[in-house]
Amino acid sequence: LVCVIVLILVGNTIMEHSLMLLRTVATEHAHEIVEEKEVFHVKTGLTGEKTTDRVKDSVNAEINAHRSQERAKEKEAEAVNGTAKELAAVTKAIDVLSDLAPDYVGCFTQVKSFLNSTTNNALFCEAPCVQELRYYLNKKGVDLSRFKPMKTDVSRPKLMKKHNITSPRSSFYVNSCGGVGSTFFMAALSKAHYRTNNRSDDDDLKHQTPFGLFSYKKKGSTCNSTFSNHTQYENEVRGKYDAVINVYGSPAHAIFSLYSRGYEESQYKKLNFATGKCEFPKAWHKNVTGVFDASAKAGSDVFGIGQYTHQWMDLQDKTLLAPELQEFRQPSNSGLNYSQGVVKDFPPIFITDIATARAAPAVFAALLDVTVDELEGIFASTQNKQKTEPINKLTKEQEHVIIKRAEAAQIYDVLEQEIQQRIKQNYLLFGVAMFCSIPSSNTL
Repeated sequence: LVCVIVLILVGNTIMEHSLMLLRTVATEHAHEIVEEKEVFHVKTGLTGEKTTDRVKDSVNAEINAHRSQERAKEKEAEAVNGTAKELAAVTKAIDVLSDLAPDYVGCFTQVKSFLNSTTNNALFCEAPCVQELRYYLNKKGVDLSRFKPMKTDVSRPKLMKKHNITSPRSSFYVNSCGGVGSTFFMAALSKAHYRTNNRSDDDDLKHQTPFGLFSYKKKGSTCNSTFSNHTQYENEVRGKYDAVINVYGSPAHAIFSLYSRGYEESQYKKLNFATGKCEFPKAWHKNVTGVFDASAKAGSDVFGIGQYTHQWMDLQDKTLLAPELQEFRQPSNSGLNYSQGVVKDFPPIFITDIATARAAPAVFAALLDVTVDELEGIFASTQNKQKTEPINKLTKEQEHVIIKRAEAAQIYDVLEQEIQQRIKQNYLLFGVAMFCSIPSSNTL
């Protein structure tokens, strides 16, 4: 009996609380209805019987549209905040990378005299800025072991057998944007009995971009959509070359050089291979000024040398930097992304120009495994046999006037400075790898 009484009392209590809760919810809902009606009245100016379903639907649609706009703004704000955070992280990471060597050009200027003879290697390694560079490279985990002289490559015999290479010495893949002296380098390497890619570019490698190398477009299909099962890199580069010599010069002068020899259209198509730019602009035909006018209007190089440069620089970064730093180079201005497998197998890239190769011959001579005297003799004999310059070649002063009138001077000056900084960086890094002992992470 007692249990029954208790159950009855508990049941009554639960029912009273439930009724109170229902009354509260109903009251709140009623207030919400009143508030919505007030909002509706304010929006329409209609009350009582004058309110129609059509007007209600119209107002409701307006309210829903306003809510959708607010949600869209919130999502946009979230996206902007996420992008800002990502950019901040990338900027911070690149700032860290810049600490590897705050002034490559300045350091190279200090040690250039030590790199004109193989007898000054010790002085090069003892230079304060080189010591600082070695310290930063060590702390940041940059691996220079792949940049040893070619003669130490123990995989060479295995590669020769695998790819049926009969040349007893190392082979080099020479590449450039054109108009900067890559043919000179190839002739010099040939004199030193090294194998290179085709000097006349019959294999379409001499002026290829990384984007083109890793594209599945067939060789020679610059302006069509014919595809292959393998990339050009897989078919013609992978395992067949010990190193890449990426040759540069003044980007603006390169364009003038191409025009003076009638190569402007064919070279434009090579540089823009695999990007879908098949048509050479009519306004540029036999009109070099048109290129610089277009570049000034776009605010960047439009011929293709700028993107070519950044693609090769980014690829070198990927082959050089330690894995923990490679991720920071993903959002590059080249817009390319290379798989770890490709990076692992890609041969070391050495970026140079003719002037620096001659100003600091010790590094290039070590790369080729020849003496400085032998290298200078090779350069001298190669220079004497180069073709004469075109009759319609402009002077540097004339080139400068054309670029200045087009208001494109700053664009190409900045690009050239970037190239020069990277060249100096390469000579310092290769110099450290070849001439200086690389300490463990706990030393220096």
